[in-house]
Amino acid sequence: MPVPRKQRKGHRQQVNGLYVHSSPPRVLQINSAHIRQAIRSGDIEKLENIVYDGQGKKLIGEYASDYKVRSFLKTVPSLMSKISLLHDAVNSGRLEELQSLLDEENEKNRKKLVLAKDESGVGLLHKAVYYDLKDISEWILKNYPSAASLKDTDGRTAFHYTPMCQNPGSIQKMLKSAGADPSALDNRQRSARYYADHISELELPNSHKSKLNSRRNTTVKDSKLKSREILTQIELKFLPRRPQLPPTH
Repeated sequence: MPVPRKQRKGHRQQVNGLYVHSSPPRVLQINSAHIRQAIRSGDIEKLENIVYDGQGKKLIGEYASDYKVRSFLKTVPSLMSKISLLHDAVNSGRLEELQSLLDEENEKNRKKLVLAKDESGVGLLHKAVYYDLKDISEWILKNYPSAASLKDTDGRTAFHYTPMCQNPGSIQKMLKSAGADPSALDNRQRSARYYADHISELELPNSHKSKLNSRRNTTVKDSKLKSREILTQIELKFLPRRPQLPPTH
């Protein structure tokens, strides 16, 4: 049986009949030069993607001579506010509020908004999985399956965060049905399987940790510590007792 050769970094692999890059490029950080170039060229789609990528603040205060671009820049604050409300709904576990906010938009905008990231570059589905909000995860995947492939600023898909769930297998099944890749690697070249064994390393990218994030980590870690304590007590219970030595005089 031939021994498979180790793939060189950057080599292309064939998956499902298609060639894919084995080390895909990371998401580029948008700087002021990129923004000004997009404004000068009238690239509204690129400017819009900057907002949906969670970097809308970088467009605040920018000026454009082109009327269409200038009109779009005026809508940035309201679009950012909408995205913030969507993330607040998920952070609070309110599915009905999330649905209501999206129902206010047309189908084209809904598809964009459901993929919108917060300022830390985290998507709605990432949070729903991380906080184990199964009803929200299920609804997003059923109506917007493309969310399963979205990567956050650390290069992780929602699948990476499934070890945080009480029943990882259930959500993993839903994600795979929506097209998620279980073997996808993040920016540290880690997969979901790695984080299942190193759960203490699994946190959402956050410039400032939310209280919910802190509570979630504490709950998961406390639960695992409690399980270890129970196992230890069981093991001690069945250990043979050492015979007591007679008292010395």
